[in-house]
Amino acid sequence: MTDYADFTFYSETFRGAAIAQAEFPSLGMQASVVIDQLTFGRAAAAFASGDPAVVAAIRSATCAVADELQAQIESGGAVQTEHVGNFTTTYLSQLSEDARLKRAARRFLGMTDLMFRGLNADER
Repeated sequence: MTDYADFTFYSETFRGAAIAQAEFPSLGMQASVVIDQLTFGRAAAAFASGDPAVVAAIRSATCAVADELQAQIESGGAVQTEHVGNFTTTYLSQLSEDARLKRAARRFLGMTDLMFRGLNADER
């Protein structure tokens, strides 16, 4: 398994600020796994190819997903609805959380073929 981004990339290039340096290795690894799932394993080969534009897109997508994971942690989880007196709080469902991760990755990987659900010509 490849970690696609490190804290240096996150803080200096992506300019993220939501995740502390001590927390980034765990969230970065989890985000890398999400990227692998969303790209059907294509991200690892594309990252290893060394194409600067694709590598930057994968790293940025990883950082965006890590930020989204951090936001989901801070939001308190996937409770559907909570009632306390007249106060009601509705949290995201698991499906919504997954959709938000995919949307975060798609911002950077949408113009690549990495998230294509079908088979590319070289994958037959």
